[in-house]
Amino acid sequence: MITLNATVGAETANSFVTLLEADDYFSNYPNSVKRDLWSSMSDEEKTLLLIQACIMLNALRMVDYDVREYPTLGQRLALGKYATTYTDVVTPATWTQTLQLPRNIDITSDSVNYIPEAAKYAQYEQAIYLQSFDDATLSLQRQGIFRDGISVEGINMSQGYTGRGDAYAPMAIAMIRPLLRWKR
Repeated sequence: MITLNATVGAETANSFVTLLEADDYFSNYPNSVKRDLWSSMSDEEKTLLLIQACIMLNALRMVDYDVREYPTLGQRLALGKYATTYTDVVTPATWTQTLQLPRNIDITSDSVNYIPEAAKYAQYEQAIYLQSFDDATLSLQRQGIFRDGISVEGINMSQGYTGRGDAYAPMAIAMIRPLLRWKR
């Protein structure tokens, strides 16, 4: 069985959230379809989806600051952060951690590193999205096929594609956007 490791800052971490946190999130989820889908899966299926979601989110370029609040140098110094400039490259809390989060600014007043809630919520949404994601359409689009069709016993059906498609959940991107370098 695959093991989920949500230890903050660990070298072997493969998730921003624990299975218990994800179960809690979906137990109160307003969309009953997603809530029921999550509860119907085995722990192993949930674990695999959470790891896949984390891998995908970790591939996005995160920044060393919250793009909603670009802190001044004075604010950073007051928090004990001694960097004089901001870069578009994430600075991890430790150089041995596998994941981009926690960043060196994701620290409580008690000097404890944490994973931002935006990343946790994004991982939940990406995991449930991956459960029902059909990559066949995306695969066709990336091959340049924008219309396909089938004819069965004189009945013609065709499908056209618009846009490029994406394997990221729109809700996950919306939630993690404050941590990202680029805008969608």
